[in-house]
Amino acid sequence: MSVLLVRHIEGELRRSFEGLIDLIDVAENASKEQRDAQFLSRALAAYVAQHMSKCSAEEAAGFVIDGRDDNGIDAIAIDDDKPHVWLIQAKWVKAGDGSIDKETTLKLKEGLDLLLTMDYDAFNGRFAKLADRVDKALGNPEVRITLVLAVLGNAKMDPVVERPLLAAKDYVNAGAKPEDEILDIQPFGLQDIHKAIRAKSAPESIDLSVTLDGSGRLQEPYLAYYGTVSVGQVARWYDQFEGNLFEQNIRKSLGLTGVNRSLVETLVSRPRDFWYFNNGITVLCDKVRPSVQYAISDSGPREFKLEGASVVNGAQTVAAISEGLRRAPDEAGAARVWIRLISLEDCPEGFADQITRATNTQNQVARRDLAALDKVQVRLREEFSWALSRTYVVKGGDGPPDPNRGCSNVEAAEALACTHARPELTVQAKTSGDTLWEREGGNVYDQVFPRKISVHRVWRAVLFNRKVGAALDEEIERLEGITARVAEHGRALITHIVFHTFDQTGINEPLSSWEDRVLPGVKGRTIEVLAWLAHHVETMGGYAGNTFKNPEKCRSLAASVAASLKGQTATPELQVKTRSARAVGVLVDAGVISEGSVLELKITGEEQAGIESWLAEDQRRGRATWVNSRSKPLIWEADGVAYSPTALVAKVRLAALSKKSAVQGTKYWYLNGRSLVELAEQIRNAE
Repeated sequence: MSVLLVRHIEGELRRSFEGLIDLIDVAENASKEQRDAQFLSRALAAYVAQHMSKCSAEEAAGFVIDGRDDNGIDAIAIDDDKPHVWLIQAKWVKAGDGSIDKETTLKLKEGLDLLLTMDYDAFNGRFAKLADRVDKALGNPEVRITLVLAVLGNAKMDPVVERPLLAAKDYVNAGAKPEDEILDIQPFGLQDIHKAIRAKSAPESIDLSVTLDGSGRLQEPYLAYYGTVSVGQVARWYDQFEGNLFEQNIRKSLGLTGVNRSLVETLVSRPRDFWYFNNGITVLCDKVRPSVQYAISDSGPREFKLEGASVVNGAQTVAAISEGLRRAPDEAGAARVWIRLISLEDCPEGFADQITRATNTQNQVARRDLAALDKVQVRLREEFSWALSRTYVVKGGDGPPDPNRGCSNVEAAEALACTHARPELTVQAKTSGDTLWEREGGNVYDQVFPRKISVHRVWRAVLFNRKVGAALDEEIERLEGITARVAEHGRALITHIVFHTFDQTGINEPLSSWEDRVLPGVKGRTIEVLAWLAHHVETMGGYAGNTFKNPEKCRSLAASVAASLKGQTATPELQVKTRSARAVGVLVDAGVISEGSVLELKITGEEQAGIESWLAEDQRRGRATWVNSRSKPLIWEADGVAYSPTALVAKVRLAALSKKSAVQGTKYWYLNGRSLVELAEQIRNAE
């Protein structure tokens, strides 16, 4: 049976990806069988990328990075809109009896680690074409990352094999709520792949049964029914058909966005209000068949049979209903939702597409627009005009003003949240600016915009936030590792900490010289805070993207950095991406260091005595053997394990001095009296 399934899969791969897969690196003297096996392996990775991200075959083929220096990742699929990144390891096993081994999971984890630390230079040229998209997605606080292990065989992993991936999952998701988790793992075996290919070649017609309360009918010009349905019925549709339920929808489900989280919260905490707060669901059907009883009465609960059903509007509602019932089935189960059932039997050609586009392109009223009529916003708009001679935009449709002439209420809300006394508000500023306008629950809006807030306080907060942002923008291009991630994900908290290091006397006063006194010192203080914050984030552990979405961690980090700034300890060094940071890649490509060459560790500066004393206890600690690997070229004699130069120096510093921080390791490993940085520089200069 397995061989037959493999045959079906092979046929689909050849039909979809023949001529699209890059095989330029396959040896010219490779046999036809070897070349074909390489094609099928990469085509499988491309198919999985296409299936996961719903992209074209051409784009999926471009997602394949398999080859030298792929670091255990055969393909990286990217959905820029959600955003979602899939790291795919694919195994083509012609017999259909493959499995996932520990070497595979260890390599995949290594690739994940390199991406999370922005060590993109460790990857090959195929990855370089995707680097900007990957970096943009990983820099988004809403990103989701899925590790996909695809194999023609049994994808279920032994606990020992799965352990490295579970450890990575725990690390990345540390402290996150279930709905905020970034990383998940998805095995994808022979049966899963075959089922997906069957669904692709012949999408199944979805037939549903639904019972409507208070149902009504519209017969002209086209037949439709409407009414209220229990959310339990909708959740069962989603659990059974998942994404296929939205086959004709423009956007499908975007995952748990800020709006969806609000839907889930309403379902769980106020289920009986859900019908009033939600626009409902629109279902297009090839046919709609009411029960026999419907002929007697046009009202009351009635059952309908839906043939060829597709949810064309309300995908986010459906996904939120499924999630709400998963979290709190008893509470959320009491909710109901409005639904329209439109029969396409007698509709003109193209009418279904018109409905889909019309129902998905109507403007949504944002919370900030709802706040436009609030008395505080009206007052600020007026005072910006007559007190500051500047513009304060309160409606999204008006567009932001020239930065020199004013700001929008969205920019003001972010700045006020970041400079608020409570560091927890930076979480709202980072994760979703929409939550800053919430008046339910914790009433964030009234904390950000207190009733008597001064127009001068608002404008100065905006100027301050811009100044910090400009300082970070200027630095981030030269940063790497944890420092770069903190600069990217921790901007809101950095602004908060920097702001509260300055004296705020006069910030509310119209004639105060607050700007002249404070703003010139912002850039230097921002860099100092960034260095300390990166240090404390690294000490705390966990993925930076999640750290700054956790209110408790933000509060703790703000206190730790404030204490460090007041202390006597020297500010930690930033991890800087210089030309020397790419030294390993230059050396490997040039082939100037022979495999097996022995390198020596030489530490200079104030740490020299302490580290040399520790090295002297075992001569092997100061030596490493070179291998031509872009990611881990040093095999340490002390333990026989491969490391990057930076990771090995960090390990030595931790063991010798109990100091945990990153340095530029290529500056400290020497061959024949010259550091790796110097050797790489010599090659560059000769080019």
